[in-house]
Amino acid sequence: MKKNNIITHSIFTLGILICLCIGNIKSLAADVYTAEKLNSVIASRPRLYFPYMKKETIRNSLDKYPYKKFWKSIKKRVDYYQKLSNKRTISDFKDVRKFGYILIDLAFVASIEGTEQQMQRLREMMEDLVSHRDWENNDKLEAASLLYAMTLAFDWHYNRFSSSEKMEYRSKIKRHATLLHNAYKKKRKRWTKSYLQNMNYTITMAIGIAGYALLGEEKAAIDWVKSSDENLDTVFQYLSPDGSSHEGVNYWSYGVESLLFFYYATQPLNNGLNKIASHPFIKNTAKFRLYCALPGYEQNADFADSYRIEYHGPGLILRALASINNDGVAQRLAHNIENARGRTEYSWFDFIAYNPEIPEMSPDNLPTYHYFDNLGLLAFRSDWTNNSLWVLFKAGPSQGKLAEQKGYYAGSHIHPDEGHFSIWNQGDWLVVDDGYSLVKKTEAHNVLMFNNIGQLGEGQEWFNQHSIQKHSGTVKVIQSIVSENYHHVSADLTKIYPPDSELKLWIRDFFYVPDHWIVIADTVELIKPGKVRSHVHFKKQNITLDTENRIIRLENGNTLHYRLPFRHSVSIDETQQVQKVYGIPKKVDRHTLAMDIDFEARSTLILAFDLASSSDQTGNRFIQIEGSDVFLVENKTMKHIDLISKKIATNQ
Repeated sequence: MKKNNIITHSIFTLGILICLCIGNIKSLAADVYTAEKLNSVIASRPRLYFPYMKKETIRNSLDKYPYKKFWKSIKKRVDYYQKLSNKRTISDFKDVRKFGYILIDLAFVASIEGTEQQMQRLREMMEDLVSHRDWENNDKLEAASLLYAMTLAFDWHYNRFSSSEKMEYRSKIKRHATLLHNAYKKKRKRWTKSYLQNMNYTITMAIGIAGYALLGEEKAAIDWVKSSDENLDTVFQYLSPDGSSHEGVNYWSYGVESLLFFYYATQPLNNGLNKIASHPFIKNTAKFRLYCALPGYEQNADFADSYRIEYHGPGLILRALASINNDGVAQRLAHNIENARGRTEYSWFDFIAYNPEIPEMSPDNLPTYHYFDNLGLLAFRSDWTNNSLWVLFKAGPSQGKLAEQKGYYAGSHIHPDEGHFSIWNQGDWLVVDDGYSLVKKTEAHNVLMFNNIGQLGEGQEWFNQHSIQKHSGTVKVIQSIVSENYHHVSADLTKIYPPDSELKLWIRDFFYVPDHWIVIADTVELIKPGKVRSHVHFKKQNITLDTENRIIRLENGNTLHYRLPFRHSVSIDETQQVQKVYGIPKKVDRHTLAMDIDFEARSTLILAFDLASSSDQTGNRFIQIEGSDVFLVENKTMKHIDLISKKIATNQ
């Protein structure tokens, strides 16, 4: 097995060893596409991916771990569709991308087994694609997914197709690659200039790989590859150097998957893997996915448009990143997530991404916290056990600090959620996000609204980046102290609201103090007296409101203490949030704590959570709020937060 695995990764490993030690992605040099490299690519079939995983190596590994489980998963899907009495055509799919996924699975299995039945079904699916002149208006994400699938099947089975079949399939690939490439060159479609959106990566990836497969047979093929390469060069100029994604975990996985697909496929021609290996985003993005994993690993953070279980990867992505970065923690993370989710569907790409020479490493020796500076994202947990407390706090420029500095404004899957926080505690959600929402609303997040006005960017299906650009909407992080002793982020959120909110100042100070205390202080000033509303959205549960003592008692024993200035009202209402759950609108019930304040002058709102489990709480553990001082007391230890100096002291 070891010998086969060494062969499997020899080419890739060599490429990584010779990567240039550069901090940022650089534009392609004119001599990258040399005649020698072009001739080498043109001379080989199949040429897509299999240089990294020879067919014979795959066949010899099918009864060995973990390849056995990869193969079993893919083969099961293929066998299921093979056994259907009524073969499903592309017209039977509401989302035609699924047709493409099935075609790739079948093409991969047929390249290893190659039965007549498999080849017959493969030809039927290829003919089905040929017979459909229009693929989802020909210039969208769905068309790119079908182009990618057809290209892989064409290349992997090139030597088994007849001359007439090759001519027919090549013509169809050329048609759709040309349509997508023309759309890209004209720059009229939003995706062509959306350099921080997964759609851009996926469509240009498909164009470039179609070109790579048709080199030597179509004159325009080299232009398709170059255009994709140049586009992704631009993408890497904006990607977060800390590895985070403003689009959330779900679209992080879709986008990174497409980037990896492109660079693995075209590495022999453009040295792309060598080029991206040293980019900060590639070096750090597995860390982003690690800290966005909830305790127990089954679910993930759901900020921005994100499901709590992503549907792309993440195993194949993490295995590839482990190989590129020699990262044993990423290798273990893939394993942990898949084990926790149980019914994992593995991919053909897992055979290519997995490097057995990378030993799995536990994250136990890593810090339990990380601050992603570019996005202003603080993710932390009390420990690395499955039953730990996990918290996410988000306050930064909506498109990321780097993109903002470059004057680039991203839209689409972002939410108007700056200052938002989420909490997972005692094995379940406590304070929640709105996930993949159909309409982006500030009121759906755990932030403030001023005179019934929310943040810039809200109000429609896709985040309105034009309002951010028009009003120079941003968030300024004043201070971030993230250490073993405590975490404190202070953010000025004033400029993320439009002028008609009549907001003069909003600074949110977020404190986490071990063990299991969270304090949030909102310093607010309006241009003139007006209304301020604070939202905290809880997972639906039994909640007791004690207005006399200003305490919210939660079902699991946690408590929220509050101090509000001026005349105010506090209520807990059952609300519904319409989310997309795997593309289907769904109403999700929540309990919303609404605090309405008649604001008169500059003052501070205080929320203080005691998140210790009920078994850890005694009469000697309590919170006391006095003016601008918050006291967190347990037994004989008192932790004092001075909200004026923003310092924390511990007294015995």
